Amino acid sequence: LHLSIRRQRQMCIRDRVKPLSEVLTYQNEDVVFRFMDYFDLEWEAAIDIFEETKKWLWLLATSKHQNLTSEEKKISLFVDESILIIDEMWHTFILFTIDYRKFCQDYFGFFIDHSPTSKAAKEAYYNRMKKDPEGMKKEKEEKLKLQYSFIYDNLSEETLVKWYGKFPEKYSLEIINGLKKG
Repeated sequence: LHLSIRRQRQMCIRDRVKPLSEVLTYQNEDVVFRFMDYFDLEWEAAIDIFEETKKWLWLLATSKHQNLTSEEKKISLFVDESILIIDEMWHTFILFTIDYRKFCQDYFGFFIDHSPTSKAAKEAYYNRMKKDPEGMKKEKEEKLKLQYSFIYDNLSEETLVKWYGKFPEKYSLEIINGLKKG
């Protein structure tokens, strides 16, 4: 019975996650304008970040499908400082709850939750970091390596370079804070 339910979930997710090309056709000017209310960016830059956010959401949906269907190492995608600007756009998109829910249902077949790191998880991380900084560094490097590989395999080298090469320079935490409006 358990296997049957798992197979049903696998099929449901696989059949309902639309191809990236379809996901990228989705447009929502209200989200982009709202983002520009928070950040001092030109329209083209805000649109670009929204496009990358749709890719991120598609990647999350794809990773859920892979984690259900593969016996390989489970992928656990996470937002790090390099792609914080995508996370900021995701926050803005979520504010439009009806649009965001419909987008997730229409393109992925399920709602993609946004789960920030909890206080307890942060405390545990800092405690582990104090006890074993080298081990934690290796663990993070391994997670990033898996994430890079997953992005490369499912999106493209161009996206990987953009998110982890160009975005950290263009949208570092310091720059993001400087772009925030009063």
